[in-house]
Amino acid sequence: MATAYAVLLTAYSVWLKHVVILDVLTVAAGFVLRAVAGAAAIGVEISGWLVICTILIALFLALGKRRHEYRTLKGDAAAHRPILAEYSEGFLDQMVAVVTASTVTAYALYTMSPETVAKFHTRLLPVTLPFVLYGIFRYLYLLYRREMGGNPSDLMLNDRALLVNTVLWMIALLVIIYGPQWGPRGSSGGVADVGRWWRRWRAGGATRWGAGAWSDRSTWRCPRTASPGAARLGRAYGDAALPARPGGLVLESTRADRIRSFEPATGRLHCEAGLSLAEILRVFVPRGWFPPVTPGTKFVTVGACVACDVHGKNHHRDGSFGNFVDRVTLRTADGRLVECGPDRERELFLATLGGMGLTGLIVDVTLRLRRVESPWIVLETQGWRASTRCWRACG
Repeated sequence: MATAYAVLLTAYSVWLKHVVILDVLTVAAGFVLRAVAGAAAIGVEISGWLVICTILIALFLALGKRRHEYRTLKGDAAAHRPILAEYSEGFLDQMVAVVTASTVTAYALYTMSPETVAKFHTRLLPVTLPFVLYGIFRYLYLLYRREMGGNPSDLMLNDRALLVNTVLWMIALLVIIYGPQWGPRGSSGGVADVGRWWRRWRAGGATRWGAGAWSDRSTWRCPRTASPGAARLGRAYGDAALPARPGGLVLESTRADRIRSFEPATGRLHCEAGLSLAEILRVFVPRGWFPPVTPGTKFVTVGACVACDVHGKNHHRDGSFGNFVDRVTLRTADGRLVECGPDRERELFLATLGGMGLTGLIVDVTLRLRRVESPWIVLETQGWRASTRCWRACG
C-alpha cells in the first residue's frame, strides 16, 4: 500500500497534476489509498461504500479548492497552478454540482443498503442524513458566499457551525449503533421509539418478507449477554415472525451475533443464534467457506435457519440446514441451558430442527461450513424452441 501511494504521488508530481480532470481525480485517489491503508492497519475489512464516499468527498473538497484558487487569483491563477488555465469557473461549478449530488446520494444509499442494515442491526442510519446535508450546504455557503475554501482542513477546523454539525453527526451515529437499549420501546440501535409510522416504515421486526402483514407489537431487543429470542431478523414467508397474540412481546436477537470460534481444518463454526447469513458470507466467503445450505435470502439468522430447518436449491442432494448442524444450545421453558445434537439429547435436537422455536430459545449453534473455490458459480444455459421438447428432455 505504501508503494502504491508513493507511485501515485510521484506520478502526480511529474505528470498527472498537469492533466485536466486527472489532477483532481489523483488527489481523491490519494485519500482512498490512505483510507484503505488505515483499514488494513487496524485489521478491518474495507467496505466498498467507504471507498465510494471517500473518493466523492475528496473530489468535493479538491474541486472546491480549485474553484477558490481560480476565483481569488483570477488572471494569476495559471501562474500559481498551470492546470487552472484548462478550467473555467462555469466548468468547475458544474463539476462541484455533480459531485455534491453524488456524495449525498451515495451516503443515503449506504445508510439504507441491506449490507449496512445487516452489519449494524438498525434501519435508523438514514436519520443522520440531515447532518451530512447541512455539512455540505454549509461548506458550499462558505465557498460561494464567503469566498473561502482555499484550505479545506483549516475551514473544517475553524468554522464553528461545521464543527458542531460534525460532533452531532458522530454522536448520532454512536447512539444509533452502540447506544443503550431502552426496553420494549427501544428497538433500534439504542434510539427510543419514534412512533408508529417509523416502526411501520422499518417493518418493526415483525413482518412477512412481502410486507403483507405487520404487527404493532412491542419488541425487546436482546443485549449481547442475553439469550436470543425467537424473532431473529423478524422476517418470514408466513406469519412466523408475528406474535402469538395482539400486543404480545417478541424478542429480537440481532445483537447476539458473535462468532465464538471457527476451525479452519474442519469448517466448524460456533456462533450465537443472532448471527445473520449475510455476516457469515461477508466474513467467510473471502476465506473460501460457504454455508452448505442457504435459503432464498441472506437476511436471516442462524437461529431462524435452525428453527425453520430451511432448505435451498440443493435440497434434493444435500437436504436441509439441519443436516449440517452439530450442536444447538437451548434455553428451555424452565430456564435451563441444554446442549443437544445428533449424538446428545437427540430427540430434543430433532424436535428443534424445524420446531419453530417451540422447544426453547436457541442461544448458539455449531454448524459445518463447506469449502468453496470462489464466490462465483458455473452456469450452463440451454434453450428450447418449444416447451414440449424441454419436457421430453427432462423426462
